[in-house]
Amino acid sequence: MLIKKGGIYRNSTQKKFDDKFKRLGFKIVEEVKEEVKEEVKEEVKIEEDLFELTNSELKEKCKERELPIYGTKKELVERLGD
Repeated sequence: MLIKKGGIYRNSTQKKFDDKFKRLGFKIVEEVKEEVKEEVKEEVKIEEDLFELTNSELKEKCKERELPIYGTKKELVERLGD
């Protein structure tokens, strides 16, 4: 019998539950990390694609989205990427 009060397990069932919960929690965190990595990759790809456009094309896209059309190419790309 394991007894853990304030950090000591009350019984083996509780320990098994805690161990399983930790494994699942770790798995969930890892899945979220992977999702975030994929989102960042997509955002970087979008920005890379936008940099291939001319300033005129970028300004036209800004107009379509009712965004300001002034600024450098980098600023236009950042504005469109948000």
